[in-house]
Amino acid sequence: GSPQAPAASGGNAQGSSDCQHRRIVMRWAGNMIFAATDPNHVTIAIADAMIALNAAYYKCKILHGNISDRAILIRETKDGVSGVLTELDYATCADPRAGTANCELPELVMFRPILSLVRPDLPRTILDAFESLLYLICYLGTCGVTQAERTAFDEATLLELPIKLWSAGTTKNMSDAKRSHMDSMATFRSSIARYMHPGPLCDLAISLHRTLFLNPRCPGACVRDDMPPEAVECDPLIYRNTFRN
Repeated sequence: GSPQAPAASGGNAQGSSDCQHRRIVMRWAGNMIFAATDPNHVTIAIADAMIALNAAYYKCKILHGNISDRAILIRETKDGVSGVLTELDYATCADPRAGTANCELPELVMFRPILSLVRPDLPRTILDAFESLLYLICYLGTCGVTQAERTAFDEATLLELPIKLWSAGTTKNMSDAKRSHMDSMATFRSSIARYMHPGPLCDLAISLHRTLFLNPRCPGACVRDDMPPEAVECDPLIYRNTFRN
């Protein structure tokens, strides 16, 4: 059968001595995302994970700290398909108004937000979690989301694609590559989106990139025309994270 995983791992939300979140799950809740048979199911699961990230952050003051292809499950029932956000062992207690205190979170290096690579001293926010999710979407869209797509994908090809630079060399090398690829929509399309399988995941990646990096309605998004002169060479996500209304 397909690989399965529990709905959530037992553990504590780190970051506060007087705030603990525990969850014990006694049943299987879904399949790993890489065991999907339908690309549309992956898109639905990721969309549900986005809702869960927001709810955990703003309603429960929990920032997810381990976004990866193992953190999202696909649940199929008679009522349809849904997504389950798991891997909460490394969640941290957060203040949505002030960000989350610096902490070392164990994201797979490819999915680490730029901020954690170059400025780990700055607070984390929900935008960092969504940035990690964007990188995950790009990775899945490139390598394939179904078993058939992954089997057909030549791993050697990945070594030749720009996305490989997200996990190669030093943290500065990785952050420089991500910053370059996220700098504009034209660059994102030519460096990343063009190598993704066409379909809803690619569309979602383009939309999420626009919202995080280019949309002036997203507080702190890096819109070059709106940036102060001294910030021309500024890292997009650092500018975004240090933005204050």
